[in-house]
Amino acid sequence: MNLLETITKRASVWAPVALFLSAPAWASALQPVLQDPATPPATPPPVVKEVPKPKPDTSKDEELAKKKRILEEEAKRKEELLRRKQEGVQGKRFPGDDKPTVKPIPVKQGGDPTRGINPKLDVTSSADKAELARREQEQLMQSDPGAKLVIEFGSERFDLGRLMQGDKVQHTFTMQAGGTTPLKIRQVKPSCGCTVGSVDVADAEGNFSPYNYGDPIEPGRSVRVNASMDTTNKKNKVQVRIQVMSNDPAGVHALTLAAEVQPFLVVSPQMINFGDIPLGGQRSQTVDIRTSKGEPVQMDVDRTRIAAMPAGMTYELLPVNPDAAGKSGHWQLKVNVNSEALEGPMNAAFRLVTDVEMPVDPAKETAAVERGSHIVPQFFSTNVSCAGKILGSFSLDREYLSFGLFRPGQVVPRSVRLTCNEEAMALDKVQVHLQGRDGVPFELTDLFEISVKPVAGVKAVDIELRMKGFPDGTDQSFNGELVIDPGYPDCPTKNVKFTGICRSGVEQR
Repeated sequence: MNLLETITKRASVWAPVALFLSAPAWASALQPVLQDPATPPATPPPVVKEVPKPKPDTSKDEELAKKKRILEEEAKRKEELLRRKQEGVQGKRFPGDDKPTVKPIPVKQGGDPTRGINPKLDVTSSADKAELARREQEQLMQSDPGAKLVIEFGSERFDLGRLMQGDKVQHTFTMQAGGTTPLKIRQVKPSCGCTVGSVDVADAEGNFSPYNYGDPIEPGRSVRVNASMDTTNKKNKVQVRIQVMSNDPAGVHALTLAAEVQPFLVVSPQMINFGDIPLGGQRSQTVDIRTSKGEPVQMDVDRTRIAAMPAGMTYELLPVNPDAAGKSGHWQLKVNVNSEALEGPMNAAFRLVTDVEMPVDPAKETAAVERGSHIVPQFFSTNVSCAGKILGSFSLDREYLSFGLFRPGQVVPRSVRLTCNEEAMALDKVQVHLQGRDGVPFELTDLFEISVKPVAGVKAVDIELRMKGFPDGTDQSFNGELVIDPGYPDCPTKNVKFTGICRSGVEQR
């Protein structure tokens, strides 16, 4: 068969199939089957996956824009604060804000304390106030190497001598601005019981005028600090200090006012200590109260300060040689303990008040009048306290034991002393056991050991409660009671509470 016949034969056989496969999908699916075996298979085209394009990163731009917006708001806020400070504007904080504020925020010279304050926060909030206070304190600590506050040696302390309680005395401290650059006084801060009336600075002609904190003081100018001491609540040796803070690199300069204050009332003794009193015993002590100058006064016990008198305790306040009005410069407070006192500690406090009114600070009185109020009068007074302990037939030196914090396996001993206060009784019948709080069984009894040992030379025994050690890995707290029975029917048992904490992570000491 020649070549032409072969081609014609093949064409006649495959013509119907080719017509059927005219659809592209069928043709591509059956192409490998119909392909001539002698023809190598065609290589499929590579599959190209489409990679999504990355989105542009705009976070940095947004952050920069946010910072820029905050800075712009902050600048506007500071400008508004400064304007209101200069104009003394009260009322609305900012345009469009109808909420009233209390006072404009003070801006000290030499710096801007509002720098860095969050503009979105209310400047009257506690957080912003704390931030302002911190920044103002930083400004107070700023120094100038050329500034100097000169105080003549010895003049930084002044002794006011002997004063009577209630006196109010004044003194003026004098100093000078030295150095090569202006001095700036940031603050003058007195301690308790002292008041700084004013700070004055001299001009070129030597005339003094009130000083505004932070204003520059040229070298060579004089400065005066006017201070006063109030001795109303002071007695004996007294010292009050005034701190002068400036831009002097030396830091804070201290001024001192000293005095010997004679109290209006002289009390002896100030405290009564009855000590240990056997049950059924009686005691009595007297307190002597005198006015310093012998001035006759009326005196009484402030009963509103006495919550409840201990059972078996009584008192009596009597004048010595009173005048016709019942006044005297010498009084006595007698305190008695009788047989009705109960076993245990007993304490009491007495406030003795005279009819002499304490002086009122004129400045405070003027301020009260301006507010439309009045100052409640205060009277000279003194306090007397008394303490004691009523001992039963048996007494303990403590009522609580603490094992503290310990590790597993650690042995911790604790002890309490039981004393017999009756000659006719002994300590040979003492019985001790453990119980939980409120009388429930104590679950850790096996981890504790109790021993009773007599004390040489004393009618007492030491009761030792030894914690023998908790198992490894224990993390547990405990509390219980050491129950001590003296062994006499008429003597009640005594309970000593104890607590402790076992932690596996505690290091050995």
